Amino acid sequence: MAHIASRPDVAVVFPVHRNPHARRGAEPLRGQQNVLLIDPVGDPEPVFPLKPCHFVVTDSDGIQEEAPSFEKPVLVIRDTTERPEAMELGLAMLVGTDGRRLFDG
Repeated sequence: MAHIASRPDVAVVFPVHRNPHARRGAEPLRGQQNVLLIDPVGDPEPVFPLKPCHFVVTDSDGIQEEAPSFEKPVLVIRDTTERPEAMELGLAMLVGTDGRRLFDG
């Protein structure tokens, strides 16, 4: 994620899970000018970060379902998903947890 966020033509909105381990993982992004770390979003808040974005990178089942309804392509950073429908329709791609695959997706 830091590699993506370092691009000057990219703005990142990153809802950070409340789990302390997840929060520690996001800390290197804190303070970067084009990164906004926010608390997790719930209904109906997910629509606000999704509207202006070009694509979505997520591990959230809920966001995997919501983003295609806003016509946003989704890169799913998991090795498996319980929500294969978007992948079957070509609206999402399972890229796994290897950051290099994220750029290949």
